[in-house]
Amino acid sequence: MVRYWAAARAAAGREVDHVEAGSVAQVLGAVRALHSGNDRFTRVLEICSVLVGEQPVGGADPETVDVPPGATVELLPPFAGGDGRHSSEVSGAAGSQVRPDVLSVGGSGSAVPR
Repeated sequence: MVRYWAAARAAAGREVDHVEAGSVAQVLGAVRALHSGNDRFTRVLEICSVLVGEQPVGGADPETVDVPPGATVELLPPFAGGDGRHSSEVSGAAGSQVRPDVLSVGGSGSAVPR
């Protein structure tokens, strides 16, 4: 399952999509295909932070990060008042604390390698 937050949810027009497990790159490709022709969604997706379960993907190669069957991929765009580069904490999935600056696909952070 892929869960969208904030602007990603608004652009997708729904809270979740269900796609096959695989790598993060494959999952993101599948949701791009589901929303083909939706330029707003594509733009928002490009700036989203990605979590697999509660694990941030960070700067890991999306081709090398597994999304196991049954896992939830969280797509979090930068939150209001921030651009994803500030270290202030915000509430994340399931009440956990996440730092947007360490979750960006192009930024630093931990990942689960394949």
